[in-house]
Amino acid sequence: MRVIKKDGSAVLYERGKIQLAIENANNDVEENEKASDAEIENIMCYIEDLGKKRILVEDIQDIIEQKLIEYGRNDLAREYVAYGYSDAKANKIVQMRA
Repeated sequence: MRVIKKDGSAVLYERGKIQLAIENANNDVEENEKASDAEIENIMCYIEDLGKKRILVEDIQDIIEQKLIEYGRNDLAREYVAYGYSDAKANKIVQMRA
């Protein structure tokens, strides 16, 4: 699967990036809000099982947020969105300096 990034470039899907992003957000929430390894795995499998050849990074982010909410991880979903925003902001700053 190819992931279409916000700048329009296409990269190969890497499940590890999803896992890392959720784990980073996990670090910022209370224990009872953390996604379990099984929940993270289920989210990654759900995305992969869509069987898409191409998917927008924004669609992946929306799916992750939706799944976290379905699991009752509302605080984690908010942290995940905030993490994505701060990551995008940092990337934009790096691009501006280049």
